[in-house]
Amino acid sequence: MGGLPIDGGQTDEDSTADSDSTTITLGGSDITSLGSTAEVSFYAFREGIAGSNLFLSATSSGTAMNFVRFGLGELTESDVDPTSFASDQSDAVVFNITDIGVSIRINKNGVSYLYSATCLSGCSGVNFDTASRTLILDEVVLAPTIGGESNSQATDNLTLDGTIIWTEADENPLTPPYDSGTGEAPDRTSGVTLADITGVWDSGVGDDEVYTVLKADGTYISYDYMGDAVDMGANCYDVETDSITDLGSGQFRLGEDRFGTFYFSGDSLAFEAPEGTYFLESTTLLETDFSPLCN
Repeated sequence: MGGLPIDGGQTDEDSTADSDSTTITLGGSDITSLGSTAEVSFYAFREGIAGSNLFLSATSSGTAMNFVRFGLGELTESDVDPTSFASDQSDAVVFNITDIGVSIRINKNGVSYLYSATCLSGCSGVNFDTASRTLILDEVVLAPTIGGESNSQATDNLTLDGTIIWTEADENPLTPPYDSGTGEAPDRTSGVTLADITGVWDSGVGDDEVYTVLKADGTYISYDYMGDAVDMGANCYDVETDSITDLGSGQFRLGEDRFGTFYFSGDSLAFEAPEGTYFLESTTLLETDFSPLCN
């Protein structure tokens, strides 16, 4: 789903902008150092990539996910932030799960633990249900692996148990990493004020038709057309309304806990948030054009 995040990205049951964090249970002797759980909250699901039919990456941070997507060829060097990655890589988790292999990298207190399993005929305990966008890990056993780094501290098999649910947005390479956390306002500053950005903007991504209306009275409205190729619903617009607050220096709060900085990038309006940057394009449409509204 396109558009900017409202209230942590929480939307109605038909939308797919957000994924909740997931706790994976860890087993094996190494958990004395790793702990018994690993939490991830950023996901990317792809089909027919890296030699596999099904691929799901799950990471604990958006910067880690950006590096995964960089490795997949979906992002360029200008899209990744080595400084941000270095700041959180001392404690980060990266799962790469496919129908022919599983790997996990856990960084704990600056030390790396790497594990993997290769299973060309299907990995035992790895159950993809693409219809419900669910992955179940049922006692999946991984072995210690060097993984190109001789300093991996993995010493014994690691067992994974848990259920990961991804969303439609996680299947779109154009969708930035998204998290349900509140985050903090970025450090970037600009001279943009609410008066500069009021109006109607095209905030759709790909075939997802979405429009954002920013009003001078501090109201933020998202119109998501349900009849497009992504939502495949009724010929109507789903509406979400919240507040937009000008915090000064180009920084804004959407709803109660989403922060970011608006700035102009060429003819586009950019919104830089902790999880990624969104781009809004100018449009000649009026708010009255978004009709009919969904019940």
